Amino acid sequence: MTRTSLPLLLAALLLAGCSSLKNLANLLPFVGPSKARVDQVRVVAMPGANGDLPTRVDLVFVYDAEFSAPLPRSAADWFAQKDALLGAWPGKLEALSLQLPPGSAADPAPLPARHGKAYRVLAYADTQAAAGQPAWELTPFERPLLTIEAGGVRLADAPR
Repeated sequence: MTRTSLPLLLAALLLAGCSSLKNLANLLPFVGPSKARVDQVRVVAMPGANGDLPTRVDLVFVYDAEFSAPLPRSAADWFAQKDALLGAWPGKLEALSLQLPPGSAADPAPLPARHGKAYRVLAYADTQAAAGQPAWELTPFERPLLTIEAGGVRLADAPR
């Protein structure tokens, strides 16, 4: 047997035993879509943020790589549809809800036990400023920092 035929034979045996590529991905964790990089999330509400009112913030974790339902693009839509979405997709979506008065922080925010298995992580901050209302994509960040200010929300990747 030559050097190149052994890896080919091994690959053929693995493929023959799998009924789908999804099963192969379960056997080989390095194959398939990448998971979110989020390791820690910090949320800070600056003094005077959100008209001096508490801000609702939801961190949304998507645990299914093939989840294709569109998620709301704004915090207003998320909070209006939240119960229906979580009920329709049990086990695929999870929301961590925070409420931050001005001058407070969730540093770090408590994350769900299985957050490391999420393929996508979003944040929704229900602010009075329309500029602070989009869905914030946290997926590519390791340590996202959401800062709620008087004029809206800022997102940055916090240093280690």
